[in-house]
Amino acid sequence: MVKSQPPSSSAPVVVSRTTLIPGPKYSYERLTIEGPTGERRTRDIINHPGAVVVVAVLDPPDGRLVLIRNFRHAVERGGAWVLECCAGTLDKPGEDPADCAARELIEETGYRADSIKPLMPTASGDAGSFYTTPGLTSEKMFPFIATGLTHTGQALEEGETIDVVLMTPAQVAAAIDGDPAATGAAGLPMIDGKSLVALALATRRGFVRI
Repeated sequence: MVKSQPPSSSAPVVVSRTTLIPGPKYSYERLTIEGPTGERRTRDIINHPGAVVVVAVLDPPDGRLVLIRNFRHAVERGGAWVLECCAGTLDKPGEDPADCAARELIEETGYRADSIKPLMPTASGDAGSFYTTPGLTSEKMFPFIATGLTHTGQALEEGETIDVVLMTPAQVAAAIDGDPAATGAAGLPMIDGKSLVALALATRRGFVRI
């Protein structure tokens, strides 16, 4: 049996930051880090303003989930369709994540929500978050549940290629289980990390049964 190790008494310290590639939303940085014994090394990271992911559910008796098929250029060396929950990046650091969630839901799915609630509420009731890839990026993901949906039509940004897919909880479960033949019109497995976490949270909180 492997025993847990106690935390180090001295954490590494970032002594300098160099922006290698600036961008309109993200920046690529090289950090110089000094360890507890004085040794120095570098780490490359992506600075990110944060993002939201939204589990959207149609009201009973329908109960289907509103998901998207999003063409992602970074996967499969040339791009591929990925089954996801609606998501998007904060316009700037400090933007209210709930406002971002409402905006992205309309833009990507064409649905307006009467209620958007955090799936990871803090003690004060604010939206909590999780890190998507802490070894690579500072991105924090704020998960939400959206209900009371009204269809208003998509308002996609330039360059976005997104199809809306309405799925029953059973079809979503099949996608998570890697059975695309049982996912209806989606026709894809669920391999998107943020969506898997958000759906797990929505299930745990009792908003959906998957």
